[in-house]
Amino acid sequence: MINSGDLTSYNFAEAFSGMKYFWKVGYKDSGNIQTSWSSVSSFIVGTPEQSVIIGIPPGGTVPQYQMFSIPYWTEKEELETVLGAIIGIYDIRKFRIGAYDAQTGRYTEYGEGLKMMPGKAYWILSRNGLRISFDGVPVSLNHTIGVVLDNGWNMIGAPNYADYDWSKVEVVVYDDNGNAVYGPAQVSAPDSQKYIETLWQWQNGEYLPADTLEKTRGYWLKTKQPGVVLRFPETAREKSATRSEKRSSSAEKPP
Repeated sequence: MINSGDLTSYNFAEAFSGMKYFWKVGYKDSGNIQTSWSSVSSFIVGTPEQSVIIGIPPGGTVPQYQMFSIPYWTEKEELETVLGAIIGIYDIRKFRIGAYDAQTGRYTEYGEGLKMMPGKAYWILSRNGLRISFDGVPVSLNHTIGVVLDNGWNMIGAPNYADYDWSKVEVVVYDDNGNAVYGPAQVSAPDSQKYIETLWQWQNGEYLPADTLEKTRGYWLKTKQPGVVLRFPETAREKSATRSEKRSSSAEKPP
């Protein structure tokens, strides 16, 4: 039996609207130097609201695939829960929705445990077009948001409802113990290229380099090692994004 004298308590100073917080507790007895940890829990601060409408044009061919991202925290992360009311029964003759998983080296499709999270991007093809809308808490625009990347190819998007100058987005690299070994430094810094490669966008059926992350759109980015995190500070935002035509590049392109 554990009494209150054996427990350490912590006061949570302040929680900010538009943020999601994660926590877990651990116990270490006097005869064992190892700590037993609980599973990770989380909570979202803020009032859910109806999201902006993300319009997906009709399409049925590979060039007509769209990449999109969601700048909201949702109560449930499972894609079937977030989009189920809009999609209904998932019929691959009408829809294809998925995302690349760097850990497995394959795509995870709708219905296979795919989760919806800010900062991540997804493929979608809708034969009749689609208007995506749901309830969620808008990700804060008043704080720097971090997006944890996998080692290898990542499908990413702006984590909140803002456009970002890619060159001013920041990189931080952590070791296995959670210690920062590089950064934060802007993507444009020469040493940042040791950890990340070119940012790609899918445009008119081909991959082209991108220099802006537009809200609710999706992009590809390859990391060169584990422990890479992108930071999206307010100083990296663009007042209005203007999509420019980009020429192809000889750099490695997404899978």
